[in-house]
Amino acid sequence: MAKRDRKKSSSPITAGDCGRYWRYIEKIAFSPGGTGKGGKKKKDVDAWLRRFIIHFQRLYERTDSWPKPERKENGEHFYKIDLGTGAVMECKPIIDRSNFRIDIRLEEILIQFHYDSRYACECDDAAKYENNFDEEILKELLERKVDHPALHYHFESPHIQGKYSHEIRIGADIKNPFFFLYQLAYQFLCFPEDKRRDELKRLKKVIFENRDKDRISPGTLFGNA
Repeated sequence: MAKRDRKKSSSPITAGDCGRYWRYIEKIAFSPGGTGKGGKKKKDVDAWLRRFIIHFQRLYERTDSWPKPERKENGEHFYKIDLGTGAVMECKPIIDRSNFRIDIRLEEILIQFHYDSRYACECDDAAKYENNFDEEILKELLERKVDHPALHYHFESPHIQGKYSHEIRIGADIKNPFFFLYQLAYQFLCFPEDKRRDELKRLKKVIFENRDKDRISPGTLFGNA
């Protein structure tokens, strides 16, 4: 992509700007494998998922062990991340982004996030990619998309009540499975609150410093290269 003059954030970004810039950020940070197929794409997806899991397990102070896919009774492989507060997230290696499912287990409740591209979606957007944003625009984008998406839902359980229940905002207008995984894991970083703030600051720095690359490697994106 040809470099363009950086747009200055003298005024709030428009919905069109938000769509163009965000599509570019998803392409370089949350699209492992790109348009690759077969073994190469699966290898890239596995690498992204493993780096993602170990990054957040460290933030949750769970473990530093290298994550490996687990196997269900039917032989199906899946990855699991302990979100704390009684919540566990499970997902299969995501190869087909047009139809995928992610399971969230909260005590005795199973919540399934499912995307099927055969049906219309409000977040469908044909906007072109653009990366001519400055740091202030990027900060606003991440706050809108990661920290406090306009359309979201809350969790409440015996372990997540009151203030913390309201502070967990799971985006409901996401069709990128990798960004969904990241945004969900980020939202559970509310114990203590400074972990969430530090993580968003870290993500902004990584994306801005690598914004002209075709892809950000999982090790660079998650800081555990």
